[in-house]
Amino acid sequence: IYEQKILSWKPDLIFMYNFNSISSKLLRKIRDEYKIPTAYWVFADPLIGDKLSAYYFDHLIDCSHLFFINGSAMPSLQLFSKAKFHFLPVAADHNLYKPLHLKKDIDLIMIGNFSNISTSTITKAYILDKLCEAGFQVSAAGAGLKELVVNIHFPNLKKLQVIKDKFLSVEEINELYNRAKIVLAPEHPRDKDSPSPRVFEAALSGTLPLADFQRDSEKLIKEMDIIFQSVDQLIKKICFYLKNEPERERLAQKIHQSALIEHTVQERAKTILLKVFLP
Repeated sequence: IYEQKILSWKPDLIFMYNFNSISSKLLRKIRDEYKIPTAYWVFADPLIGDKLSAYYFDHLIDCSHLFFINGSAMPSLQLFSKAKFHFLPVAADHNLYKPLHLKKDIDLIMIGNFSNISTSTITKAYILDKLCEAGFQVSAAGAGLKELVVNIHFPNLKKLQVIKDKFLSVEEINELYNRAKIVLAPEHPRDKDSPSPRVFEAALSGTLPLADFQRDSEKLIKEMDIIFQSVDQLIKKICFYLKNEPERERLAQKIHQSALIEHTVQERAKTILLKVFLP
């Protein structure tokens, strides 16, 4: 079915962020016989993989262009692939994440998937547990929270306000961002370069995000006041911004404008086209 659509549509570029059922044989045919550029946006390092990593890796090396959110994943793949490599950090869609001018009735919120006890879930749970222990009014939304709050390793999570224990729609996420004074946006421990996409989602919604330090933080985020490098530092920043609404809103508006100019998916699309079609 993929090949039929390609022959019918005659695209100038095939851009992917999920291979689904396309075969590596077809990818090679598209590249070598049809001469159509095939590009992939690499979110997870294929060398730090799971049971699908061999399938994933095999497909990556057959693309003509690879775009990485994590620059540190590039050198190893360059040993195997003849693709052109590019750095392309995460972004968000300003048509989906935008100010709604709602009442700010949530102090702190973390939104995510808490269903699996993975390194990502443990990291988020640790942060939430410490903030609850510090006495903050902390909220969270996402699948798996009801099981997480009774986990004996995080005794303070019983104080956590679970707003929704389910997978959320974009509309629900944007509404919660707009109701929050501060959005907590730690990245997956596996992804060591780019900040979490939730940083730019929250920024586009007009709400202040606080994000953990990543190697590309200074390159991508001009407003480094939103970055924390320890839970103790996070607690200090939360105390300051909850007490100082004018400064919080000033910084939120500043990072909102930066995100509109530099970190939308539309800007990333322009970059992709320039990298693929211009020398």
